[in-house]
Amino acid sequence: MNRPLLCFALYAFAWSVPAQTLAPELEVLDDHFKGDVRFRVDAKGTLLIDHYNEYGRYRQDRAPLAAIDSLTWSEAEQAIAFHCGAQEGPCMEMELFRQHTIRRTRTIILGTTQHPTTGEHLLELIRAVLRANDTNTEDGISETRTRDLRMR
Repeated sequence: MNRPLLCFALYAFAWSVPAQTLAPELEVLDDHFKGDVRFRVDAKGTLLIDHYNEYGRYRQDRAPLAAIDSLTWSEAEQAIAFHCGAQEGPCMEMELFRQHTIRRTRTIILGTTQHPTTGEHLLELIRAVLRANDTNTEDGISETRTRDLRMR
């Protein structure tokens, strides 16, 4: 009886181990936000940004790395905005767990007011993640992007 359970647990553990390793750029971003925001990249090349508060994870932002067109810093709001390309529709998702909603959007806002820093420093950290995971072309310049054909 215990043998099938043990085999299943080992099988599940073997598949989860590669997803738990973080790139050095992601570790630096996680350290900057001190556990309030955690970054990871899944096997499909999607940047996952998990937001936490004292009750646990309350929001997850999903942005395909190939679809991130630009990053901007707003000094007044102390926030970074991730933007989709102009030719695409909403390519990013914001899931709010408490409201049980998923919002498709073209812009994701990442507030940094609790973690003061210079905007350019944080932009460079995020650009390093994008450069490290850029698989569009060899020289890092993106080509014409296509939408994922999977039904949502």
